[in-house]
Amino acid sequence: APPPAPPPPPPAPPSAGPAADPLAPMSFEEMVRRQLRKKANAVLVRKKAEVLALVRRLNAERFDLWDASTLLPRVSLGVGARGGGGGGIWLTMEVVPVNVAAEVIDWYRALVSQLEGLCLPLECEKAETWGERLAIPRKGGGLHFG
Repeated sequence: APPPAPPPPPPAPPSAGPAADPLAPMSFEEMVRRQLRKKANAVLVRKKAEVLALVRRLNAERFDLWDASTLLPRVSLGVGARGGGGGGIWLTMEVVPVNVAAEVIDWYRALVSQLEGLCLPLECEKAETWGERLAIPRKGGGLHFG
């Protein structure tokens, strides 16, 4: 019987590709994206205390939307009499429904405005989380939000 064939050679390591080569040419769109990211990073670092306070506040935020006292609609009833001998009365009724989401919507609008001011979008690029977005390297090593 012939000897068994030698095992195949190990696969070649994956190449780093053009994205890993700092000297590789990049598209105009990528250059603009990187410049915008760099400017946003500068804002985030400059406003670090605000960013951290906002993240802490968001982490602690809770809404109690099912408080029974807020679920009752407001009803206004008006009764009056017409003068002038002809007599008659009039009646008006207005029912204002409850919008339990109004508080959350107002909070959300204010939040989005704050996030825009901090250059921290509600949804980061691709599948990036805020933790990944805030992993901004510091010159000399480490991270600004580490």
